[in-house]
Amino acid sequence: MYRGVQWNAFFTFNKKSAAIRNDVILDGINQFTMPFLQNSPETNWRFNGSVSKKIYRFTARLTSSFSGFNYVQTINNSSVRNNTNDQNVGLWVQTSYKKWPFVRMGYTKSFSQFSGLGEITYESDAFNADLNWNIYKSWSAEASFESLSNINSNKQRSYFDNASASVLYQKKNSPFTFEVTAKNIFDTKTKDSYYFSDYMASERSIYILPRIVMISVAYKI
Repeated sequence: MYRGVQWNAFFTFNKKSAAIRNDVILDGINQFTMPFLQNSPETNWRFNGSVSKKIYRFTARLTSSFSGFNYVQTINNSSVRNNTNDQNVGLWVQTSYKKWPFVRMGYTKSFSQFSGLGEITYESDAFNADLNWNIYKSWSAEASFESLSNINSNKQRSYFDNASASVLYQKKNSPFTFEVTAKNIFDTKTKDSYYFSDYMASERSIYILPRIVMISVAYKI
């Protein structure tokens, strides 16, 4: 049962009795920071681990990462002890047979917590898939798909779906290459994500380029 199983693990732990941090002053929309040596202990740790096994003509992999950071942050001359924690667990399956197209699919569940002046939590569900296929002689195709769902402390959800694909034709010993590429197939407008800074949690929206379909011809000299 355990034959052919590969294990990987990595753990770091760091504790400081004093550290250089930014003293933050918030004045309306203005923000001022000044680094100073803070005589307050801070602790951070991280664990990464994975286990994989080949089953018939497939490879299954379970991944995980956990991290924590405890520190003191000074905001408007008031010191607050902050804690940030992250947990990620993923399951991936991919083909491992040369005569088959390469297909990889994975699901990752993530949790994040921030506590200081208040408490904020985020969680996300991510599904990814990739395809690389030598269809027939001079023809090949690639495709990728990503689906992401985020939920914040107020139970508000945001969704993001994106996909791209390409088909390539290159005859053996020919200097010409022909390719059709499609990006952002679903014409998704934005991608929302959440992140923690040293003293606050923020929601970030990234604007995505509109759907693009390209036909390209390349000549190798």
